[in-house]
Amino acid sequence: MSNSNTIEWSQVIGLLQDILNINEVQSLDSLLVKEKSTNEQKDQVKLLELLERIQSNDNNTSAFQSVDDDEQIETSLRLLQDHLQNIIKSQKLLDSMTLKLAKIIETSFITQSQTNIYKNSNSNSNSNSNSNSSSSSSSSNNSNSSSNVNANGKQYWTSAYNPVGLIPLHSEVAYKPKQKNSVDEEWFQCIVIKISNDGLKYEVQDPEPDEMGNSGKIFKCNWKEIIPIPSSRVKSSMKPYPMGTKVLARYPETTTFYPAVVSRENRKDTKICKLRFDGEEEVNKETEVDRRFVLPFPTISAFPVNNAKRS
Repeated sequence: MSNSNTIEWSQVIGLLQDILNINEVQSLDSLLVKEKSTNEQKDQVKLLELLERIQSNDNNTSAFQSVDDDEQIETSLRLLQDHLQNIIKSQKLLDSMTLKLAKIIETSFITQSQTNIYKNSNSNSNSNSNSNSSSSSSSSNNSNSSSNVNANGKQYWTSAYNPVGLIPLHSEVAYKPKQKNSVDEEWFQCIVIKISNDGLKYEVQDPEPDEMGNSGKIFKCNWKEIIPIPSSRVKSSMKPYPMGTKVLARYPETTTFYPAVVSRENRKDTKICKLRFDGEEEVNKETEVDRRFVLPFPTISAFPVNNAKRS
């Protein structure tokens, strides 16, 4: 497990402990226990007895004649309010824990996908080499062809907020497939598996397997159809986007990128961006996205390499 995942797991365990601590202070189960010594526990017993009286007597007001109504109602409301606050706090902690678990799963999935693609690439290379070993001229041609494949490709869309420079093999990119008669073309996450000699043409692979469990689909594209995703190593040094910047961001728990706007400039935690996605059903919904999956939007916050100074 990577160091980042180890940290995330530690935080998840800490959140679970926080939930346990909250409910130890004001246990939701303690209402079921009738023999307690403290005043608070006695109040809880009284509340349980009152609720039993209400249930057994329905609208019969005589059920309240043996207790001080005002004091009992006040005690009941206080206890119920305490439990409501417990539920609210626990729900917030569970939401945070869910996000961290999703991040751990996502990181593990991407790492495994990159490893599989790398192994497949090496396997195909070795297979081609062995099948052509009987012909010296054919082997020579294959060797020359293999050595001409660049280790790094060129970047077309540039921005001060995404200063990648070169695009190496096995790196992550956002790819926009060509779709006829489509205005709202989506970008989705892929991995670079091949680069042309001039560094302008690529083959990228969808990291997600198809419905049959086979390796993800491979696409051929040019440098204008991809945007590099910064590696996790440089995430902490990336510039924060100003509020109102148009971006292309990966929606949580998916591999698809959608247009969004930076809703708040976050200088304290540069690893997270607060965004409002275009077309979100909930009005003014603010979503937190990992900074490295928030890319500059082509022609608005990113520009072709020759116009890089404009960004």
